[in-house]
Amino acid sequence: MSTGIVHIGVGNFFRAHLAVYVEELIAGDASSPWGICGIGMLAADRAVFEGLRAQGWSYNLLFKHQDGQLERRVVHALRDMLLAPDDPWAADDRLSEPAPQIVSIPITEGGYNRDAATGGHNGRPT
Repeated sequence: MSTGIVHIGVGNFFRAHLAVYVEELIAGDASSPWGICGIGMLAADRAVFEGLRAQGWSYNLLFKHQDGQLERRVVHALRDMLLAPDDPWAADDRLSEPAPQIVSIPITEGGYNRDAATGGHNGRPT
């Protein structure tokens, strides 16, 4: 399966947003060139990696609608995932391949960390 998107950071925000939008775009088409390869950058990403790998990279997402109705969707947009701490060269190789047309990264509240003492950015993920 082709992966036209490489996403760095396969956290909750990615799985509940970007991956869902891509899932809607490809509509379950396994031959779509817009599948996603995720790259975990932190050792803490191992638990997500192991869980997703055990499920063939697919996962369930539960939507709660305004009327309170719950809807379960299976998301198949993620086609592969790499752990950069284990093999940084594999991540570099994936980013260098011709197939990916988009490289995306999350910009969420976890990326905005202030050092209470200096008021500056502390550079540490939460």
